[in-house]
Amino acid sequence: MGRLAVLAVVLVLIGGGLAWWASLGANRLPGTALPDSNVTVDTGTDSTSTLTPSAGPLSVPGSVTAAMAGKAVRVSWQPGAATDQVTQYVVYRNGVKLATVLNATTYQDTTVAVGTKYGYQVQAMNATGTGSALSPMVSITVPTGANGGAPPAPPPLPPMPTGWVSAASTGASGSLATVSGDVVLSNQGEVYSNKRIKGTLTVTACNVTLRNVEVDSGEPFTGSGTPDLFAIWLQESASCGATIDHVSTVTDSAPNSYLTTSIRIARGGPVTITNSKMLGAQLGILGVASGVVRGNYIELGQNMRGDHNDGIQGDGSTNLTIDHNTILNPNDQTSALALYTEYGNNNNITVSNNLMAGGGYTCYCGDGKSDNNGNPARAVNVNIINNVFWRKYFSDAGGFGAARAYNPAGGGRWAGNVYMSADGTVTTQAVPQPSIDQ
Repeated sequence: MGRLAVLAVVLVLIGGGLAWWASLGANRLPGTALPDSNVTVDTGTDSTSTLTPSAGPLSVPGSVTAAMAGKAVRVSWQPGAATDQVTQYVVYRNGVKLATVLNATTYQDTTVAVGTKYGYQVQAMNATGTGSALSPMVSITVPTGANGGAPPAPPPLPPMPTGWVSAASTGASGSLATVSGDVVLSNQGEVYSNKRIKGTLTVTACNVTLRNVEVDSGEPFTGSGTPDLFAIWLQESASCGATIDHVSTVTDSAPNSYLTTSIRIARGGPVTITNSKMLGAQLGILGVASGVVRGNYIELGQNMRGDHNDGIQGDGSTNLTIDHNTILNPNDQTSALALYTEYGNNNNITVSNNLMAGGGYTCYCGDGKSDNNGNPARAVNVNIINNVFWRKYFSDAGGFGAARAYNPAGGGRWAGNVYMSADGTVTTQAVPQPSIDQ
């Protein structure tokens, strides 16, 4: 065989191998690993499934620590090199995948038992699914308190200051008829009122109104594989809307203490959400695209599954008013208010007179370099005015800062935004206008 023929055969073999490798990346599901001789399937439960990833080119997370935080174990670490472009971290407990963490370098394990020893490791992952080696294991034994229980909780957080929307001033009230089980509303224009649902509520019809309704929901937390659960799921067409007024969503107590989202807006139709109360979920209002969100009290629960924690989240919203709400996120992950740009830019939005606290950044304020399709997603006429950023959980309102990703293009204004001290005193210190998304 001549030299040219040999070279052609080699090129064909190399090309075929590269095509096979590319097909693996193209066809895999988000969050799954490429095939590896050291990998067995992880079920997301803390049982016998193990995962021993091969070392990749990413830096190993450094300075991993595990310490008690009340009745939970708080795992913290330092990121690797900035050039790694890490998109998430995976936390392992005793060699088993426990949680996936986005936009944070801490995780609180609330599923520990007194007197038990746990070992934690952390792995960095990038957008292609490539993972670093696991960090060295750090161990901790959950101690027994003086009275035979877990250590005492940390000192209580500052109380709610007066004059703001509170849990006591919002939500359902008065006599409510109890309904057991999940409810589906499928009649156009229906008004559903004065009920307490022990389950979930799904809306499939247009122009439904929920008024003076309480929805008590929750399921057992079983680790990162715990399925999604939405207290209220709005599935009506994007061409029609829904009204929610004086409604409460309350996360159940243990063992049914996990709730993904208080109000999930599936198709982005216009909504009016007023005077309502959302307690204990991982996310408050998810998927708001247009409408009015006013006079609500939203307080998220402690991060459990590694979810995003956002009090109010939009992903490319237009003609939206978010006014006079109290939005509290006790976690140092994600935000109180997030105006993302995954599905397009944010346009004609006013965020005003809100009290906000917590999250990684308290406000992701509407600007984006691009959307999921690579199109420019710069904000147009987004106004962030007269909001108060409360130092309730962190010294700069959010764990990493008060705000990021703001663009005044198209007439937008950043004005009158100030800090509140941890004790509830409004200061005159201005919250700096953040730069555009980089």
